[in-house]
Amino acid sequence: MAGGVEIYLPLAGLIDLAKERARLEKELAEVLEELGRSEEKLARSDFRLKAPPEVVKKEQAKAEEMRKKREAIERRLMALR
Repeated sequence: MAGGVEIYLPLAGLIDLAKERARLEKELAEVLEELGRSEEKLARSDFRLKAPPEVVKKEQAKAEEMRKKREAIERRLMALR
């Protein structure tokens, strides 16, 4: 994924599929952890009340970006199966 665009290349015989799946699963775990932290923060009413609006918006944008990354990684994992 580059600049919001997904590019697919035929990689048969060029990469180790097991290693690529493991790499993507690790990346997915990191994204899920980051998403969980953002969603947890946004779910706290004290954060939404006390934080400046721009900080809340930034956290919402971060959570949305993590959701998009999660979806992209999950699609790549499905394609490797």
